[in-house]
Amino acid sequence: CLLKAEEENFLQIVHGTSIANSKFPCKSRRIAIHRPDEKYHMAGEIKSPNLRSLLFIKECRSEVWMGSGLFFTRLHLMRVLDLSRAQFKGGELPSSIGKLIHLRYLSL
Repeated sequence: CLLKAEEENFLQIVHGTSIANSKFPCKSRRIAIHRPDEKYHMAGEIKSPNLRSLLFIKECRSEVWMGSGLFFTRLHLMRVLDLSRAQFKGGELPSSIGKLIHLRYLSL
């Protein structure tokens, strides 16, 4: 089922230690980032202007996601943002999240 969803560009699941290793920018409007066994360091800017949903998924026994410069400046169409399992450098959210005017769901 997930394979079919990825084939149809319904969603993309990122498995890897860096977004740079994945297929960004992608055509999919929904991205789930999954790293079950280790920390995930995300740096730089996400450049997928059609992105509507970004979810961080981890298992209970794993460590947190680390966002050390996660910028949302080019994600004007973002509607769903789940950062409940993310931790940011300095404990502060990036100010660019406030500019996501289409955001309907934000999980911290």
